Amino acid sequence: MPEPARITRIIPAGEPWPTRPGLPTNPPAAPAPGPPVPHGTPAAPPWRPVAPPPPPPTSPPPAWAWPANPPGPSAPLELRVVVDMVLPVEEPPPVPPWYRRGWHWLTDRTSPYAAILALAASVAPIPGVGYGIGPIWGSLLYAVRITTHPAAAYVIGLGTAALAGRRLVRHGGAWSLFLLATTTVGAVYGVIRPLDIVTALTGVPTS
Repeated sequence: MPEPARITRIIPAGEPWPTRPGLPTNPPAAPAPGPPVPHGTPAAPPWRPVAPPPPPPTSPPPAWAWPANPPGPSAPLELRVVVDMVLPVEEPPPVPPWYRRGWHWLTDRTSPYAAILALAASVAPIPGVGYGIGPIWGSLLYAVRITTHPAAAYVIGLGTAALAGRRLVRHGGAWSLFLLATTTVGAVYGVIRPLDIVTALTGVPTS
């Protein structure tokens, strides 16, 4: 086994090497550095310097950039905001049926108790006669229906009821309500017949 190498002498920098047969007096000189190698060249020699990387490209300043020193005092910034106000759409209340509208129309102009009293007064029998004013008026209309024509009885009976209702709507009062009750009872008692619809449509008399 060979003897390991031992350090016997340290040669300072700049001194010549010791002379020995077969050895050069000075170590070979290092090659010249040469021109720099471009940055990023793969497998560049270690004795060649590497050029620094190129500077990054400069971009022009954006068009919206604020000036470094704006001239004059800074003006107040004004912001305008447009808000579209959408109002909620209110749905109309539901329309009540016709019988409720008629009941409300009647109760707004008179009370139900007054209407019942007026109807009772129109059919109450008169002492010494035995009939109320409503049935008496109906008998007169029936006489017109028999002796003249049913159409004439309809015109008189429904016309007087309409006039009494118009008076009640405009003026109100117990007297107007009594007239409406009397004319209505007379028209139902002496004029209106369900079979008159058949006569009006076909022309065939039913009585």
